[in-house]
Amino acid sequence: MNAHKNIYAIAMWFLLPLAFDFKGTEGGGSVVQALYVLIVLVAYVFYMSENYWRLVSVSPRSMALLVAFFIFSIGSVVVALLNNIPFSNTWRTVLPFLLVWLSLSYFASINMTGNWLVVYSCIIRCGSISVVFSAFYAFFVVGVSIDSARYEILSPALVPFVALLSYGYFVGFGIRFFDKICAVLGVVLAALSVTRSTVLALVGVLIAAIILAAWQKILVKNKFNGIFYTVMFTFFILILASVVGEFSIYERWDSKVFKSNADLGFDVTSISRLAEAENQLSQWLVDYKSIFFGNGVGAIFSYDSSYFDLLVASGAFNVDFLIAIQDYQGGHNFYIFVLFAGGLVFGGALLAGIIFSFIVSLAAVVSSRDSSNIIGGRDFCFEYQLVSAVGFLGFLSFVFISIGGTPLGSRFGAVYLGAIFSFALYSGCFKRLKFNA
Repeated sequence: MNAHKNIYAIAMWFLLPLAFDFKGTEGGGSVVQALYVLIVLVAYVFYMSENYWRLVSVSPRSMALLVAFFIFSIGSVVVALLNNIPFSNTWRTVLPFLLVWLSLSYFASINMTGNWLVVYSCIIRCGSISVVFSAFYAFFVVGVSIDSARYEILSPALVPFVALLSYGYFVGFGIRFFDKICAVLGVVLAALSVTRSTVLALVGVLIAAIILAAWQKILVKNKFNGIFYTVMFTFFILILASVVGEFSIYERWDSKVFKSNADLGFDVTSISRLAEAENQLSQWLVDYKSIFFGNGVGAIFSYDSSYFDLLVASGAFNVDFLIAIQDYQGGHNFYIFVLFAGGLVFGGALLAGIIFSFIVSLAAVVSSRDSSNIIGGRDFCFEYQLVSAVGFLGFLSFVFISIGGTPLGSRFGAVYLGAIFSFALYSGCFKRLKFNA
């Protein structure tokens, strides 16, 4: 029991501070955020100073993801320095990538044998806290009104949190009532924010969790009754929010998804994303140096002028605003951004590491279906199914989020995904397989 408590404390020390992270505001917000990061770094140094040797237990093929994030982070920073990009831009942009690397190595160094559920519970609990705090901060500190709320009310860990909690629910883990309520709250907030990519990602991971549990032959079928009541409760909360805020959620979604397309003949949000991606691609392909090594993390990008006419015609932008856009953090297409920042050498290495690790995670899930593939008995088989499923759902959440934005645009989102990825990294679950999955 004490060993479990120690593992829980070690995991919480690293994850919990950034669960209270928020979008920077004036009045010292950046100082508080720096303190959060400092606490995480202290936890990392304190623990890894005595347990770095545990990384040896990580299989070489699983180390690919750690190496990929390290290569991109260091390489793109060097390019940024050579291109005289302001260090503040570089630091803020590369920090989430570094935090993924720190989180991966930190959790891969924890002795998780027999402690998988402990770490899983810690990840779920920190996700719950982030969902609640993100909404609280947006509504009560920033002062966002409920009828105009957008992405700022959403936790950066919402999609992977719902993915892991849904899987745990469908295979019969003892999910706490507080965590279930937070998951419902997250879905309600996503609906209120009218953020299509997030809602689609949530639907995708929910379906994936059900299919995965069924594939592994551990789906608890009577859990579907709870889904029905959850959906009804969610609709009730949405209706209540509409009454309190005196607005129609249906009208907001109809205006966002259908009316703009019908009136204009195109989707404004999609056009703005294309304009951003086009500018990044044009800067990446400008010469051989940028093609191979990128422009450096923190490099400025904007909107491509060829899309200005459409964006101005939408009424949502004016020319002066479009010309003034100067951004450097993340962008809305993760894959294009890493090539823009790191080129084929550094960005390509990161993408290759992610794709390779995703395939390894998928192979582990496939092998976990048949207990005859696993040495160690039924208990170990169930443990291995949990490990492989959590790692795979982490990668799947990453893919879903990256369709409409960057999964690594925030500090907490980075450490949260890193902790989940560590489930796929840890080689203890592979050593007792009859064959390499």
